[in-house]
Amino acid sequence: MNIIITGFDCDCVDVTMTNDKYKKYIRNTTTLHFAVELNDGMELSGKYTIPFAEGMTFEQMEQKIKDHFENYKNPANEKPRKVFDVPNHKETLVAIESDKEAAQTQIQLLYKDYEVQKKIRTIKDLQDKLAEGVFSTMLNNRLNELANSPTPPFTFGYTYHGGTFARNKEAFQSFAMIDEKKQIEALKVLVAENERVKKFGFTTGEFERAKSEIISRIENQYKDRDKTSSEVS
Repeated sequence: MNIIITGFDCDCVDVTMTNDKYKKYIRNTTTLHFAVELNDGMELSGKYTIPFAEGMTFEQMEQKIKDHFENYKNPANEKPRKVFDVPNHKETLVAIESDKEAAQTQIQLLYKDYEVQKKIRTIKDLQDKLAEGVFSTMLNNRLNELANSPTPPFTFGYTYHGGTFARNKEAFQSFAMIDEKKQIEALKVLVAENERVKKFGFTTGEFERAKSEIISRIENQYKDRDKTSSEVS
């Protein structure tokens, strides 16, 4: 069984990231985000509320998850998982959803890929993925500066290229967490920042900063390589 801890929300004591895993102590009940790959290939992921004793270590937390999920198996007559295509389109599509119980307001832009997503198999694929990472890091640094400005258009903004709600469709995506009254303002800022990059690119300083951040992240991933599953098949 392979467990990937992707994050958690909790009342924490000195929580820090070490080798891409949380290894400090936790107190009270935490909402844990994780993915579980079982031995037969079955994968579970979600957001679970699990009570942890005060002072419980990361290793004890990990073992508690294993104890809960290790007996899960795929059914004998497993139903095939269907994959539905998302058609390409030229026009701009808009969707507005509301929920009176929602705690936050969010806007999201999706520039969907025309091609079907592919796995990383070659050195060129890896180079392209790294270039995407550098691009997203530079743009996100700009969004972080806006979020921390005296008059921020949003409380949090983020941009990346990756998977969508469809299993076989990726997209360049920008989203922001905002005040309910600033939806149009935040949308304009996201569009403007994307267009500014498209027209004028980035500065050398922005590139060097992003490169340093990514190199540091890769070094940490390499240190933890024995505990990380490969996505290449």
